Amino acid sequence: MQRARGEIPKALATMEKALELNPQSDLILREMGFTYNVANRWDDALRVLDRALIFKPDSADYRSLKVDATWSKTGDADATLAYIQ
Repeated sequence: MQRARGEIPKALATMEKALELNPQSDLILREMGFTYNVANRWDDALRVLDRALIFKPDSADYRSLKVDATWSKTGDADATLAYIQ
């Protein structure tokens, strides 16, 4: 709800607290990755999405978010396509 209301810093603080309570939650990491993408914090998005992919390496959803963050960060089609492949 905080993210939907545009309260990005507050949403991230809430997610950080949730992650402290459950450090192996790929779902919290996914939501953090999405929120970092919304905030244009692509390095942070990539960091947490890499962590989420440790728990679910075949997740198309997590990989899609990582593609979005990679493209947004670099604008480099070759780097993004290399990741996809």
